[in-house]
Amino acid sequence: MRSSSAGGERRKPLRDHAAVREFIAAGKQFCGLFEGPVPGREAWCRAALTALSRIYAAASALPDPEWDRELDRWENPHRLSVRDRERITSVAAVVLGDEREYWVWLDPLDPPGPDAELENGDLVEDLAELYREIKPGLVALARNGARFLPRIVSAWKYPAFESSWGIVALNAMRALHGLVYGGLLED
Repeated sequence: MRSSSAGGERRKPLRDHAAVREFIAAGKQFCGLFEGPVPGREAWCRAALTALSRIYAAASALPDPEWDRELDRWENPHRLSVRDRERITSVAAVVLGDEREYWVWLDPLDPPGPDAELENGDLVEDLAELYREIKPGLVALARNGARFLPRIVSAWKYPAFESSWGIVALNAMRALHGLVYGGLLED
């Protein structure tokens, strides 16, 4: 889809935008961790940390898609089945074992008071949630090509990245960083 910007210049198609291409590549890398043979714990956690950092960086640079009224009614038909969800959770649970729980203070700009409690995070659930946010768009893209890419990019970006899965990704990266670089993993 090509359209004119306010200055009369043509915007490049979304499929040619570097952040979109990077997001798709990183998303495939991340989702592949749950779909293929599982390497050892350390290799898997390192790959997950790398993929999540790539996804996060690319998501923060995703362009605002030009809207096409024809896409207003399109809903991504791909939904993860119960079996898919169980497989994702199972892979992460097997790899992480007892190293799935972490602690986080949710608002880093608001210092905790003397009676504040830290929030408990679950890395397995976080990774499964991230898969559920990313995979449907990858499947829709594979099945439909770039036709619905503006809608797919919008689904990845708004409002979920800013208010939900972006925060989950940051927390998961912090937990994975602690596992990978804190010497807690042994294959």
